Amino acid sequence: LTAGKYWQLASDLAEFKLAWVEFMRENRYDAVLLPAMGLPAFPHGLAKDLTVACSYAFLGNLLHWPAGCIPVTRVRAGSEEMYDPPGSEFDMAYVAAKGTMEDSAGLPIGVQVMTLPYKDELCLGIMSQLEQSVCFH
Repeated sequence: LTAGKYWQLASDLAEFKLAWVEFMRENRYDAVLLPAMGLPAFPHGLAKDLTVACSYAFLGNLLHWPAGCIPVTRVRAGSEEMYDPPGSEFDMAYVAAKGTMEDSAGLPIGVQVMTLPYKDELCLGIMSQLEQSVCFH
């Protein structure tokens, strides 16, 4: 990676961050609510094959925005058999995702809240309101 390429990537990232801030402000959004993960908790050792399921979490890190996750429900008994992701049985991510869903009944499913930079208290406040409204136990 050359110094010039590094600075081009840094500039691209700065533009990407600014576009997100402008979008939020123009639309008067307080927060972004998105899935915490694409699957329930992974069995030990499968994370290396399921990075794609974590993609929702990467946005907050990339933007350097305050973010947090809260559980809102659980995988219902019987629903883990309904999961049939697109893919082939030769695709490692497909096999790992299908394996993750096996015996996943009862595992928590969460959402992620992200707010604009320096709005940490707002993020925590929204998370608290969500937590109170869903009554997760």
